[in-house]
Amino acid sequence: MSKTVITGATLNEMTERRPVTIKLRAMITDEILWQRVWLYCKRLAKFIHAPVSLKDYQRMKDYVDDYELIDVLIQLVSEYMPTDDFLANFDTIGHSYVIALLSQTNYRRKDILKSLDFLVDYAMDNELRYAVVLHRNFERLEKDYPDLESLENRLRDFANLKHDEIMETMRKNREAHEERLKRKSRN
Repeated sequence: MSKTVITGATLNEMTERRPVTIKLRAMITDEILWQRVWLYCKRLAKFIHAPVSLKDYQRMKDYVDDYELIDVLIQLVSEYMPTDDFLANFDTIGHSYVIALLSQTNYRRKDILKSLDFLVDYAMDNELRYAVVLHRNFERLEKDYPDLESLENRLRDFANLKHDEIMETMRKNREAHEERLKRKSRN
């Protein structure tokens, strides 16, 4: 009897499927630039969660002086808006690492702060759970980047409210799951 081996997608396949990669590929026509951006996208594809610890955020420091990449990422965040609609296939991990990179570069700082300010407004106006991710970004990085403090302050109460909402939804889902398991065991 032969054994069946199940393998996952390769790193290249995962990279190709990521919405951030797809959006960046559509934006970039210069093949030399694309090769560098592809390597950045491959790095993003290795991450299994949005940044949480300061160390996670600092993974992006390798790219803070790649000005061509940053130019493209500024354009990306102005066009690729977060959503809470999971069917929309929003790349929370990729997008949050893009925000982490932009938050740590000094290149085009005024433009970046303007883009981040717009993103904060967008998240709050649309009452997005992504505000929690943005808040954590600013909270972790504001010590080294004091100009992020005003964004963190604007998001603090809103993000805490969204965090509580998320936790309540998770609690309800867990209770519903446990109830289904109980019913199933009785049958």
